Amino acid sequence: MKMKKYYTFLFLSALFNFAEAKNLEEDKAFALLDQVGAYKNFRATFMYTQQQPGESPQHQVLEGIIVVQGAQYRLAIEGQEVVTNGETVWTYLVDAHEVQIADYDPEQALSSPWGIFATYREAYLFHAMRSQQIGGAVYDVIDLLAKDKESLLPKVTVTLARATKHIKRVAALDNDGVVHTFNSTNFETDLALEASFFTFNTDESEGVEVIDMRE
Repeated sequence: MKMKKYYTFLFLSALFNFAEAKNLEEDKAFALLDQVGAYKNFRATFMYTQQQPGESPQHQVLEGIIVVQGAQYRLAIEGQEVVTNGETVWTYLVDAHEVQIADYDPEQALSSPWGIFATYREAYLFHAMRSQQIGGAVYDVIDLLAKDKESLLPKVTVTLARATKHIKRVAALDNDGVVHTFNSTNFETDLALEASFFTFNTDESEGVEVIDMRE
């Protein structure tokens, strides 16, 4: 009987130590993400690829630029520009010379891997953390799982440069099993931006067709 109690004690101690270590990792991971969230804003030049379930990443690689400031962002990628001030969304199709205007949808914003930097504490749970060396530099890799099981992005992995706390990579698994990866090639923070930067001025875009889809 004493031996059983001893092993039970060891088992419970191991569980407690594991849970404590997990909590420490979680605190550290969110502290690192908080440092990214503390930036006034950031701009990243990135290379985008996607990987279908069971396949290697597609050969087509798209290059883009994203500027994020809270819920506001400006994204340019492959003949398309998306701009939002957190209330209105403008989607400009370069070849069609057409801009679509819609109301900002916070739920839709979460479908963007970049959107998690405004809502990671509310929308995601800590899953795991590890370190990784890339090109001689050390990076912290953080796995997050969506609290909502029906989330468009159930898992997001963020890779941060340990020395600078800059974003190196964001990889997001969508609910169709497709992995979307954004590899940052340049990362800048705390930019001096005008308030108008996160709006699309249709009056200054001569000849652009405006399609207003707001209710």
